[in-house]
Amino acid sequence: MSSVGSATNRWTLVRDAGGVGRAPMTRPVTLSPHTGRMSTTMTWEVFEDQLAAVLSVLEDDQFLIVSATRGWVYVQFNRQAGHGIRGEAVSNKFLSPDQHLSAADMTALATLGWLAPTDTVPNFYQGWAEPVESHTAAKASVRTLREVYVIDHPGQLQYKAFHKAGDGILLPTLGVERTPPKAPATPPTDAVEDVRRRVLSSLRTAWESPDLEFTGEQHHIEVRFGSAIMFIRVLENPVSISVGSPLLLNVSHREGLLERINELNRRLRFAHLFVEDDTVCAEIEVFATPFVNAHLMQACERLGQLADALDDLLQEEFGGRTAFGEFRATGTVH
Repeated sequence: MSSVGSATNRWTLVRDAGGVGRAPMTRPVTLSPHTGRMSTTMTWEVFEDQLAAVLSVLEDDQFLIVSATRGWVYVQFNRQAGHGIRGEAVSNKFLSPDQHLSAADMTALATLGWLAPTDTVPNFYQGWAEPVESHTAAKASVRTLREVYVIDHPGQLQYKAFHKAGDGILLPTLGVERTPPKAPATPPTDAVEDVRRRVLSSLRTAWESPDLEFTGEQHHIEVRFGSAIMFIRVLENPVSISVGSPLLLNVSHREGLLERINELNRRLRFAHLFVEDDTVCAEIEVFATPFVNAHLMQACERLGQLADALDDLLQEEFGGRTAFGEFRATGTVH
């Protein structure tokens, strides 16, 4: 089976030909290949425990679908009165040709307890009888997502939960995003391009830099704010503008880092911080329909000030490299 979202999209800082003040990086900042956005990090072990907890409280006639944020791979669950939980894993019938399961994939599914599709059941399926061992169901499902459907990490998942009658169910403790409701219609390409033109014009004026352009596979504009670098992108569905910044790169001293990021997030408004691999990132998103130049400028100023203030502070505590600074092996937090 082809790896889901295997193409890697990256934002990378490079040294100018003239050597103008950009620090070389041993590792580029990675965007999620599924959403095109900087994504959060959660371990599979934590997600497995949280999925087990959710399955243990799933009620009769309630459904849970856990799917990839891009592509069509999924596992789904249905609590059936008196029978426990029935699970399904997507089959080739619902996968595009480039995502088709191989014979080895199907063997792996069988090893994990999934039965082959039939004329009446189009997906791979298995059941967990009462009393349901929710951890067993969660373990098999997580291994399916990781080993067969090749999902890299839980940040590439989303969920949809609902009752048979149609009522939606919120499961914030699952730890992944809820599947967004279907948009009434895909925004026309010209609408997205119009926002890009407006964003480019605004940034050229604000930074007094007529040479600014969208670059890279993710079509971002790169600008500097103090000691920080910012990437501005136009997103689709819904049309919005992302202003992001890698605050700290190559962080090797991780003890206490997530707790520190959570502490800062509790005090922030509009922006949010997160850790992606060895990089600490910040991001603000604003709606772009209608495009309001003042909103874009406020987002850039807010994130720029935040990044400019926090990059040196976090480097002092945890080491690593700021966008334009020197690498520091260790921080002061031990």
